[in-house]
Amino acid sequence: IILQRELDPEEAKDLAYPSVDLYFKYVHSRRMVTFKRLEEPGEAGQQVELRQDMNYVEVTGALAAHLGLQPVEEAAEKLRLTQHSIYVHGPNRVPMKWRGVGLTNMFMNVSARAHS
Repeated sequence: IILQRELDPEEAKDLAYPSVDLYFKYVHSRRMVTFKRLEEPGEAGQQVELRQDMNYVEVTGALAAHLGLQPVEEAAEKLRLTQHSIYVHGPNRVPMKWRGVGLTNMFMNVSARAHS
């Protein structure tokens, strides 16, 4: 059982997740994703916390911000993401072309191909 006191609008606007249900929705949808350079697939890579409801543009924006690239919007447009190939245990060489697809669908496509 979770008890939450009622917040006045002033308090609620300062919080990223002002209610228990919004906070748990955030906790449930966050994922740690490791990004590696295409040229160096054996390196440790950069881990970025993302949410499952993020789309391609938001993912590249979060990665650009994590890498400290400025301005973030321009840098995010220049980043290209590739998927991990389960067959060669390395990156696919062809970048993803899913501008409007969410992070969950990007992952589901990888696992769907693995089981087909």
